[in-house]
Amino acid sequence: MKNLSYEEFVDKIQKSFKDKKFTMTAQREIILRTIYDSEDHPDIDEIYLRSRKVDAKIGVNSTL
Repeated sequence: MKNLSYEEFVDKIQKSFKDKKFTMTAQREIILRTIYDSEDHPDIDEIYLRSRKVDAKIGVNSTL
């Protein structure tokens, strides 16, 4: 993942979102940053827990 800058990573994801008619929300941005900053390979539960440390309003469905 680190072979891309964070901006390149988000740009790539945003293009995929656009194709699927998803919008980039603040919560999704936090989740993407959590994934990008991970040194390990977290599972969905760990991504959720780490993301909630940044924004307690992030729900489980936001990470799916």
